[in-house]
Amino acid sequence: MLVFDFSTPGSIGPLCFGMPRGQVRALLGETVHTFKKTSFSVNTTDAFHQADLHAYYDVNDGLKGVEFFEGSKFLWQGNALIGKTYADLKKYLLLKQAVFSPDDCGVDAHELGLGFYIPDFSDEGDSAIVKCIYLDLSVVDSTGGGSL
Repeated sequence: MLVFDFSTPGSIGPLCFGMPRGQVRALLGETVHTFKKTSFSVNTTDAFHQADLHAYYDVNDGLKGVEFFEGSKFLWQGNALIGKTYADLKKYLLLKQAVFSPDDCGVDAHELGLGFYIPDFSDEGDSAIVKCIYLDLSVVDSTGGGSL
């Protein structure tokens, strides 16, 4: 299974913003299930069940985002965040000096293109668990490509 280590906005592991759908499928090398996420989706989403991720595309079939679920190998500079508590996530975001804002569904770190889905956040607070992470690949590093 591929490891997806996040170090620079705009890319994750071998995947990068604008990558053609065919190239994403070739890299992930498994059976893909294609579906519309919502009735408002402008394009279909690819579900790669073995990698526990969804790939999102723009109207031209260029990769625009990736959603990682429990079981995927999403890391942020070697640290696994899916399955961690909100308290642990908060500590890590503060350590990385990331600007973030919580809401009823989790946490957004817009400048990094990261959204953390924490479904029980409003009920469980700091002990709620990060269930998945969405990475918006259209967000590029405003510092010119430096590490996070």
